[in-house]
Amino acid sequence: MIVRKINKNDIESVSKLHVTVFDKSYFSVYYSIPDLNEYFSKLIDLNKYSYVAEVDNKITGYLIGGFKTQEAVDIFLRVKRKKILFYVLTNPKFIKVGIIKILKKLFSKKNKSNENLRLFLIGVDPKKKNMGVGARLIKKFEEDINCDGHTSYGLYVRTNNLNAIDFYLNRGFTKEFKKFDLYSFTKKLS
Repeated sequence: MIVRKINKNDIESVSKLHVTVFDKSYFSVYYSIPDLNEYFSKLIDLNKYSYVAEVDNKITGYLIGGFKTQEAVDIFLRVKRKKILFYVLTNPKFIKVGIIKILKKLFSKKNKSNENLRLFLIGVDPKKKNMGVGARLIKKFEEDINCDGHTSYGLYVRTNNLNAIDFYLNRGFTKEFKKFDLYSFTKKLS
């Protein structure tokens, strides 16, 4: 297995993998591959810590992290707002999700992570689970951020994603807080 920095030639493979990794409760899996390509391009353009894992010259996992993950998403959403509206209208369950999210934001306590460096996305081909792909991606991410002088980082995970929660807890993460249907996790590097 090889873990290396992501490059522009990897984006389409990452986009296709993304659709197989995440279930239909994730809005981004409804994007077309060209739109996902733009989404991932913006993420890697603005975030230094982005990697792919390859097994037998095939991308089997990816990780995207950095300081500007939300900024990249916001830019993508602004540029593609008409397309996003189309995706929402063709998948009406997300209208309800959006309204609930807005209401929760209006009437809830504002929690913000202490960590600005984020592991934003990690995905592993379901056929390659239990091969250590995710662990190797995180190891590379942590080595690189540590070399750059960063000693901690954070991530969000859905509260119903029990496998991911166990994965993170087994790797030394601690829960920072719960916000709606997300846990904020942080990790201190030694």
